[in-house]
Amino acid sequence: MKGKYTGHLHTAVQALGIMAAAVLAGLVIDLLGLRAENTLLIFLLAVVFIIVTTKNFLYGIVSSGAFVILFNYFFTSPRYTFHVTDANYYISLILFIVTAVVASTLTTQLQARIDIAQKDEEIQQKLYMLADGLLKITGEENIVSYSEHNLSGLLPMGCSLRLDRDTEYFSANEAAAWCLKNSCRCGCGDERYGGLDKLYMPLKTAGGTIGVAEFDCADGAPDRSGLQLAETVLSEITMAVERERLREMEEENRLRIQREELKSNLLRSISHDLRTPLTGIAGGAGFLRENLSELDDETIRSVLDDINSDAIWLGNLVENLLNMTRIQEGRLQLNIKNEVVDDIISEAVMRIKKRGPGHELVVQKPDEVLLVPMDGQLIIQVLVNLIDNAFKHTPAGSKVYVSARVDGDSMLFQVADNGGGIRPENLDKIFEGFYTAMQNQGDSYRGMGLGLSICRSIAAAHHGTITAENNAIGGATFSLRLPLEVEK
Repeated sequence: MKGKYTGHLHTAVQALGIMAAAVLAGLVIDLLGLRAENTLLIFLLAVVFIIVTTKNFLYGIVSSGAFVILFNYFFTSPRYTFHVTDANYYISLILFIVTAVVASTLTTQLQARIDIAQKDEEIQQKLYMLADGLLKITGEENIVSYSEHNLSGLLPMGCSLRLDRDTEYFSANEAAAWCLKNSCRCGCGDERYGGLDKLYMPLKTAGGTIGVAEFDCADGAPDRSGLQLAETVLSEITMAVERERLREMEEENRLRIQREELKSNLLRSISHDLRTPLTGIAGGAGFLRENLSELDDETIRSVLDDINSDAIWLGNLVENLLNMTRIQEGRLQLNIKNEVVDDIISEAVMRIKKRGPGHELVVQKPDEVLLVPMDGQLIIQVLVNLIDNAFKHTPAGSKVYVSARVDGDSMLFQVADNGGGIRPENLDKIFEGFYTAMQNQGDSYRGMGLGLSICRSIAAAHHGTITAENNAIGGATFSLRLPLEVEK
């Protein structure tokens, strides 16, 4: 209340200041011997200034009357009295009042239109910012939160948005449920549920209503222009939510197609990749059964080594198939806890070293004990796949290096070799499912190309990365980066 009185006082002081300046200008004109009509024009211009400055039509009318009195007092004969001896002045004063009123009316209307135009421009700017922001946001929750925040700057009443998936809210709110079901406005100021201090407006699409906007009408129902603005804003929000749902449907369809492709690729690949080692195991076992008494110990060990190698390879293949299935179906669950890096490397090396008898495996562990948050079993599987990949794709006698170190805010695991490297055209493809760099080498080569694809998925699930590049020692280097801190 005190601020309101202070504002009126400031406006009155402004008007009085303009009037005083106009009177001084009139006195100067009088001293120069110019006609009194010039003073009336000065006063008329002052009335316009007062209206523009105060933005109040009443100040213009009051100042017009005050100027008539001042002109009579200072500039008509007899001076410094309120008597008028010349009848022409009566006509001049009447014309001044009429002109001042007309000028005040026109100026007030113009000012009002300017204010409306500025307000409309401000609203249009905010609508543009809202629409532009909605184009960049994904996720229904983010769209709702962003919209509610921006609605407070557009509408004079509080607003919250409820989408049709919020069944608990609609089951507890009869008016909102009716609005959602009938796609009609209800609540404060409307025929239905008019006694409420809430107004409910539907978020309508061509396919039905996808939610309800709840407006707080504690200060009264919005006027027609307010309702129109609310409908405009809600249409923008509705389109954003509908677009997000279409994107989700497209993503679901894409994932479903990928799962179908996975099944098809599995069926095509499994016949070859399982038949070859199974045939070897069955053949080796049958050979031993039929010729055991005739075979020497060295031959028996050789056959058993082959059977053991094929069985280990099958176990790794099955593990990769299970992980790939979990990844594709979104069921890969991480058991994140702090793991000792030395133990992870040691476990991976112990599992894989027997698969590369013709290779030299060089392990470079960190100098200190490092604890890194990860799913230990999955990271071990990644390292096993990378080392096994190096064994399979490098000639006998090659060296394979396994190392780990802290690099900035990441833990860097690397598996490198000197076995010839990767063709540049294959570097961007080797992490794709069912792709191998040796696809055209016939039945002698085993591998479905799942290992590196699984490594990439596991790295991404840890908010990490995995990359491949050719190194300076004539081979390839695979780098796995994991964050040192768990991302929320």
